[in-house]
Amino acid sequence: MRILSFIASALLLLTSLSFLHGAEWTYSGSTGQDYWSNKYPYCGGSFQSPIHITSDLLRFSPTLRPIEVRNYKLSSTEQLTLRNDGHSLKLSLPPTMYVAGLPNQFTAAQLHFHWGSSNWPTGSEHLVDSKQFAAEVN
Repeated sequence: MRILSFIASALLLLTSLSFLHGAEWTYSGSTGQDYWSNKYPYCGGSFQSPIHITSDLLRFSPTLRPIEVRNYKLSSTEQLTLRNDGHSLKLSLPPTMYVAGLPNQFTAAQLHFHWGSSNWPTGSEHLVDSKQFAAEVN
């Protein structure tokens, strides 16, 4: 609960700030989406972000178990790193935190937030059935 309260407070603070830190990429221009793979090879081809999820391609699997977040309680001496890079808010997570309930165990490295503004109300990077949303967490 302490983490969620911290995240909510940080998001409110960061969305009220009008400045942006130096960005390493943009959605247009010489550092735009068409050029991301020049600096970040995994951003090209089938790895390209943003992605468009279409619900007609999704299939429910009754064999999937609920996802379980493990080791998310922090001691009073542990600290998390929160960084605003001008495009998103990144919350680094401890390597002890992981997601269980899938065929493999996945360690969570970070929570990654995108949000809109008064000029850009659809802040989500990805689309679901051609719709963009006010914010998203990856």
